[in-house]
Amino acid sequence: MKKIACILVIGLLVGVVGCSTMPAGGAESAGNAERGEALFSQALPPAPACSNCHAAAPSMFAIGPTLQGIGGRAGARVAGQTAEAYLRASILHPRDHIVAGFRNIMYAEYADVLTEQDIRDLIAYLQTL
Repeated sequence: MKKIACILVIGLLVGVVGCSTMPAGGAESAGNAERGEALFSQALPPAPACSNCHAAAPSMFAIGPTLQGIGGRAGARVAGQTAEAYLRASILHPRDHIVAGFRNIMYAEYADVLTEQDIRDLIAYLQTL
């Protein structure tokens, strides 16, 4: 009886973890850069669109740093951190990495607004810049 209960508990734990970290099919869904580009320009109230403050190309005026070339720079911004990890942290915890010359004013609640797939899609798009 204990063996059956243990197997059921393990099965439940695996099911719960599987549901929270992987979509149906058992593999993480890769980011979709095209969808990420659309999300970059789309406000998700109360969150502003990324493009409200960041340009995907150099511009004369931007509240936040330009993101042109971020795909290549991201992996070198923090020692030991991959480009994907840096971009994820910058979206979800923007106050952790303030670019020199810019203020700490980025909307900090994207974790409450974006789905995991949204984040993957944004990262995929940013890596194309």
